[in-house]
Amino acid sequence: GPLTAVANIPISNNMHVINLRCFFAPLYLVLLLLLPFLAISESPPFSDCDVETYYSSLSPVDSSTSQQEIRSLLKSTHRRNLPYTSSDKEDTWDALSDLDAGTESGTVRLIYAETEAVAEDSGEDGRSWNREHLWPKSHGVGYTGADFTDIHHLRPSDTNVNSARGNKYFSNCGVVADFDECRSPAHQEAAATTATDSQVWLPPESVRGDIARSLFYMEYRY
Repeated sequence: GPLTAVANIPISNNMHVINLRCFFAPLYLVLLLLLPFLAISESPPFSDCDVETYYSSLSPVDSSTSQQEIRSLLKSTHRRNLPYTSSDKEDTWDALSDLDAGTESGTVRLIYAETEAVAEDSGEDGRSWNREHLWPKSHGVGYTGADFTDIHHLRPSDTNVNSARGNKYFSNCGVVADFDECRSPAHQEAAATTATDSQVWLPPESVRGDIARSLFYMEYRY
C-alpha cells in the first residue's frame, strides 16, 4: 500500500504536492503583459528523498547503527505536520484521498475491508469512511502532536470495521486468548483474510507488511 513521505521518509515515490494560487495583476496594461505567463504553479516535491542518500548519515549497515541515530534522522527530516481536519488548509483527509486512492477515480482503498469508497464528503451523510490510527490513540498517541496526524500510520477504513478493531493489538488469533474465540473474517464487512478474538486483530494478508513497517516507523519516530 502507498505510504506517504510527509515525514520525508523515502518509503514511496508518492509525494503530496500543493497547488499555489494564481496571481492576477490589478492593472489592465500589466495584465496584458503578464497574461501569457499566468498559470497555476506547483511547489516542488520534498528534496533529499532518494533512498540512496537519505540514510547516508547513518553508520554502515554491517555495523551497529544505534536506535538513537535512527530516531534523530526521522525527527530531523520530519518537515511538515498536517492538520487533522481543516476547512481551509490541506489536511489528513486530503492526504489519504491521494495516497490511498482506489482504482476508480475519486475513491479510496479501505485497509481492512479491501474495498473502495467515495473519497469526498457526500454532504449530509458525510464520508462513508474514517481515519484509522494503526497505532491506537489509547496506546500512547493521544489527540495532539505530530504523532496524532502522522500519515505514516493513518489509513482509510470502513467505519464499522474500524470500530470493531478498536484498540486491539495486531496478531494472530490464539496468542493471547483461546483460539476457540477466533472468528474469521473479523467483521462482516472486513476482508476474508482478517480474523479477531477478544484481544487481537489480524489485518488482511495483503497489507500486513505495510502495517508492520508503519508500526516500526512509529516506534522509532516517537
